[in-house]
Amino acid sequence: MKTELVNFNKIHSAVLSLTMGFLIASCSTSSDPVTTNVSNSVATESAEDSYNNDTEDLASAASSQSDVALGARTDGSRTWSDDRICSSTVITIAKKVNTNPDTLTIDFGTAGCTDAKGNIRKGKIIVIYSPGDGRWKIGGGYTITTSNFSINGVTVEGTRTVKNVSPNLDGDITWEVTLTGGKLTFPDATTATREAHHFRQWFRNGTPLVFTDDEQRILASFSGANVSTSTATGTNRDGYTYAMQVTKDISYKVTCLLAKIFVATSGTKTYNITKGSEAANITVDYGDGTCDKTITITVNGKSKTETVKRDDNG
Repeated sequence: MKTELVNFNKIHSAVLSLTMGFLIASCSTSSDPVTTNVSNSVATESAEDSYNNDTEDLASAASSQSDVALGARTDGSRTWSDDRICSSTVITIAKKVNTNPDTLTIDFGTAGCTDAKGNIRKGKIIVIYSPGDGRWKIGGGYTITTSNFSINGVTVEGTRTVKNVSPNLDGDITWEVTLTGGKLTFPDATTATREAHHFRQWFRNGTPLVFTDDEQRILASFSGANVSTSTATGTNRDGYTYAMQVTKDISYKVTCLLAKIFVATSGTKTYNITKGSEAANITVDYGDGTCDKTITITVNGKSKTETVKRDDNG
């Protein structure tokens, strides 16, 4: 059975920012200030989400490694390669004693770690695993918290819980992810808050030994949990309140990623944005499954189809 999973969270967050960056550009010439403001608000929300997702992705990547691979970094023998981790980053594993759970700490230090793209991380990410359930067992999972953790001066707070809700480990693997008390504090003292719940699925297409036909999906709904939908709510640093919901499974295909196409191939999500008298309903449609960079954005009933571009893949 495959035990490695592409860092889709990092890719998904980047794509959100790229997509909403286009939304600003496409609406900035509008004569309607409401359209421009709410479009900027969605872009802001997407950028803020990427900060929140960073801790989950690092914890997920670390959790897929063996204890030997993680522990080896502390004695100078690098067996886990990740461009967000520096040689000075200290990774420790506190093994369970009696009923206490395993705890993994990723410590970037007070001086910080500058990754390959110039992002600076400081502080700690703390991962506490479910007692007795292991990291990958059905019903198992982990909780992610932070201690003075920041990215580029933006302090990240909140508690994420990740639980394996898959019916079995032979087919698709599904995680339920919940963020509570999410808060970002920016260098200018502005803040953003976020509560989120979604289902992240490793779709293996009935071929668990073949990686290239896999997909990562953000599910619109899942029947095996108390809360069955993928949603997020909060207030961004510009004072806009938003509610987001995935209305059709959002899918990222490995074959597309290998071709450097980092845009989802299908799925839809909606945003309801409000601030005072300003309001808008926005839908992002990623397409019909074709491996391309085309998306359709609808703002208050008006739609436009465009191609998402990024510097490193055109």
